[in-house]
Amino acid sequence: MTNLISLQELTHIYNSYSEQQDWKLEPASLYEPFDYIMGQKGKKIRPLSLLLVYSLFNENYQKALPAAYAIDMFHNFTLIHDDLMDQSSVRRGQPTVPLRFGENVAILSGDAMLLESLKLIMTSSGYNQEVISFFIKTAIEVCQGQSLDMGFEKKESISLKEYLEMIRLKTSVLLGACFKIATQLAQQNLDLQDKMYELGCNLGIAFQIQDDYLDLYSSEMSFGKKKGGDLIQRKKSILLLLAIESFSKDEKKQFIKEYHQKRSDEQQVMKYLKIFEALNIKQRTTELFTYYQNSINCTLNEIELPSDKKLLLSEFVSLILQRNH
Repeated sequence: MTNLISLQELTHIYNSYSEQQDWKLEPASLYEPFDYIMGQKGKKIRPLSLLLVYSLFNENYQKALPAAYAIDMFHNFTLIHDDLMDQSSVRRGQPTVPLRFGENVAILSGDAMLLESLKLIMTSSGYNQEVISFFIKTAIEVCQGQSLDMGFEKKESISLKEYLEMIRLKTSVLLGACFKIATQLAQQNLDLQDKMYELGCNLGIAFQIQDDYLDLYSSEMSFGKKKGGDLIQRKKSILLLLAIESFSKDEKKQFIKEYHQKRSDEQQVMKYLKIFEALNIKQRTTELFTYYQNSINCTLNEIELPSDKKLLLSEFVSLILQRNH
């Protein structure tokens, strides 16, 4: 019987492993951003997902640490380039890599992080072509998602379906990849790999829906961000898309035009809180979240694992879904 390890233990082990990685290489200007962004505190959901799923099948979970770190590095590469494209100044409460080190350094360091993450996936998988090909496929899909997101800024109107496809590519496929790569490394059958991928992808979509919801409906203190940040920055979110779905074609154009009008942060948040309340957006967002939550539970039920391992996986999923910040 495999000795199960708690999520708390895995978190400690992963953080210790991450801190031990030495990027003090030459030229320093290329590698300093590695240490800077990889050392920042974050949720670490992706690397922990990979480690936890791997640990269900192999008690020697240390073997999966390099792959988990590779996923974490790839995710941070996407954040660097996101911050470049969005011209963001703050990430996790600290100056972004482009602001701290300059845009040219951020581009080059981001590219290097992408390649280092691929190299780690190659070596940690024993040059397994299925793992490598799947990682590359996922990386391309994430880029496709980011491209869709950028394109949405220029479109007058986007549908809820288009938005969900964008977050599937930009956000959820990477979490799905963590679940699947863990089972690939643990040499599990294809059916289980596919079920784990489906579980991770739906979890990623639910997580993003929840993220959009908490941006407005969580207290500023618990969420660690300014309340209504998406509204203040005029971003498209699941809340906004559900609101837009309520209007006719002409009404949608007027709604979007008004959304981008200049007003104070407080006025913007208060205005759309009232609009969302009138359109019952809070409940509709909760219903959409519940839809994905039910899909996740169905997939969990289909995954065949010993009861103690199923419980550990279910508790991890619940921990992600039931957060309030």
